[in-house]
Amino acid sequence: LTSATAELVALGTLAAGGRVVTPLGALVAALPCSAQMGRLCVLGEALGLGRQSAVLAAALSLPDIFLQPFRAPAPTPPPPTDDADSAAAAAATAAAVQLADWQFAAADVGAYRRRLELFAQSGHSEPLAALAVHAEWSKLLAAEGPAAAARYCKTVHCAYKRLVELDCLARELSKRLAAQRWHMQLPPPANAAPAGGRAPPLALQALLVAAFSPHFAHAEPRGAPPPAAA
Repeated sequence: LTSATAELVALGTLAAGGRVVTPLGALVAALPCSAQMGRLCVLGEALGLGRQSAVLAAALSLPDIFLQPFRAPAPTPPPPTDDADSAAAAAATAAAVQLADWQFAAADVGAYRRRLELFAQSGHSEPLAALAVHAEWSKLLAAEGPAAAARYCKTVHCAYKRLVELDCLARELSKRLAAQRWHMQLPPPANAAPAGGRAPPLALQALLVAAFSPHFAHAEPRGAPPPAAA
């Protein structure tokens, strides 16, 4: 309990040694995610990156959207009838297993090649790669429908269902944060980046760092009243 309280104080959600809930803490408490992910959403709004921060928080809260290669079971040799058959069956099985290993390695490299490309293009960050995939998937879904979005998922080796779950959670985080901000009578957040625009990778990297490293950024909602005792 002491450790958890100290972590929340460091994140800025509690003050006065854990006895006072801050305005940031009141906003974060309304979100169905961890305190770190809630802080990420609030910081994102402050930077005009509310939509992107909600997607990042969802991506970090849910299972990886990228599919993992799987290994097919090794072939089962037929029962040998004599020593010669046994040796031949063993040799055939060893060759089949070696071939399966090579095929698995090739599939493994192929599956991760596209992921590594996205990783490099997105600021060398797994969460930012997921954000880029979600953005392209959302664009295709809106413009061309589920079939085109599903085809895109295959090209980047990611799960359509997990992207749907990510999208639903991101929308829920944004909705609840807006409702809590209204309930606390806080002014609107910073102007959001255009829906079709692309946020600067450096700004997104800074957002992730600030969310997980409290000493890099002090998060206090604009127009918030002083902390009140819980």
